[in-house]
Amino acid sequence: MAIPSVTPENYRLDIDWNEMLLSPGEAVPLLQELDKEPRIGIYEDPIFRTDVAGQKFVRNKVSHPVATHFEIKMFPTWMREDALDGFVVNTGGVTRFLKEGQLCAAFDKNFWLQIVGTGITTAYTLQLGAVLTHARWPAVTAMNIYADDMITDPLKIKFGLAEVPTGYGLGVTVDEDAIEKYRMKPPYKANLPRKILTFTLPSGQSYQFAGVNHLWRDMWMNGTLPQQSKGTNLEMWDDDGSPEFAKAYQKAESTALGKGEAILAHLLPDEEIIEGQ
Repeated sequence: MAIPSVTPENYRLDIDWNEMLLSPGEAVPLLQELDKEPRIGIYEDPIFRTDVAGQKFVRNKVSHPVATHFEIKMFPTWMREDALDGFVVNTGGVTRFLKEGQLCAAFDKNFWLQIVGTGITTAYTLQLGAVLTHARWPAVTAMNIYADDMITDPLKIKFGLAEVPTGYGLGVTVDEDAIEKYRMKPPYKANLPRKILTFTLPSGQSYQFAGVNHLWRDMWMNGTLPQQSKGTNLEMWDDDGSPEFAKAYQKAESTALGKGEAILAHLLPDEEIIEGQ
């Protein structure tokens, strides 16, 4: 892994599979390989959140923490089985965040706050993190993906730590000019740019998908593609307005999914794969 050569010793990479390793049998060999890497931090959702036995099995087989999103209905079962090391706490208002944080603390489970938004949201997250004893893992707000932080004075961040603002309310001043500049007009819906994703197996066999949700359906819900096979490649083609892109996108969008053959493609690269076998 090239990451250690360009990062400090205390840098950690937390990896989120969004359940796409599907099962312990798929997940454990891969995670054990990653365990050997020096900058790995946390494994988030390697398998289905409802597979408590599987989560416990995975946790006992790997040397890094395993986390999932906090769900109040699942929490008693997770704690009874001691299936996880910690959680992602990411939904609710102040009362709910405090309640879920206190539940984690009661069982000595670490968590990170994941509340995506601008500098306003980040200030809110900092205030919560300052009072929740077990919000020990690095918070995620994705503030830097926005064009503007929407506050007048930037938050002070140094060496991976943020200073909790001490002003009134959230501790920051909202940038009213930025609010007006970025105010959306009806129908309040963003049209995401089109992309074609080309997923290529080691055998050279390729599959084209009309966007990430299209790909996720096949790899996650349908389970028809191999999970994390060595030598796979993913390429993105942004909509360039060309007739070639439009034609390729239409073709990818209309491709039938879940034929049951792709799972064999990396196992028999030199053999003809018969659909349905």
